[in-house]
Amino acid sequence: MQMNTRFENIASLKFIELLDSSKFLQYENEFPTSALTSLQETYGSYFDTVSLRSECNVIFKKTTFQNMKSIREILDHITSNGLQEVLPELYKLCNLILTIPVTTAEVERSFSTLKRIKTYARSTMSEDRLSGLDVISIEKEMLKSIKTVSTSTFYDAVIEEFVKKERRLDFIYK
Repeated sequence: MQMNTRFENIASLKFIELLDSSKFLQYENEFPTSALTSLQETYGSYFDTVSLRSECNVIFKKTTFQNMKSIREILDHITSNGLQEVLPELYKLCNLILTIPVTTAEVERSFSTLKRIKTYARSTMSEDRLSGLDVISIEKEMLKSIKTVSTSTFYDAVIEEFVKKERRLDFIYK
């Protein structure tokens, strides 16, 4: 039941096919009107679909774009060559697609990490400290790779940075 509701709007993302470079040769012969209709239904007020269609027809024919493997490469090519004003609708579409989250797994993972860090015994730590520990815990693979590349002084520097920060509560023992 939950899976059905979670993915019920997946059809509204059909417009992502417009920038599937592996299909550009196919799109030269037959434009993906269903993908354009999907965009118009979902984000119609933000796009001039007539202009977008003509811009897409231009990139479908260019071998430069046909050789690109990802939408990020298409966007990078547009920005590095100053084509934002020439292909404004395509530029907006690339930005839109790149901001659509693929899954919620990363967010859910950070919440489960947060549960492990903030226990009852650590309930008084500041938000900055908690956020820092959470990032270190989530990115531990990156930290391990940095440690193997450089010396162990990196870990020492991170620990020193946390030690410098003042604690919110001081416990007085009698």
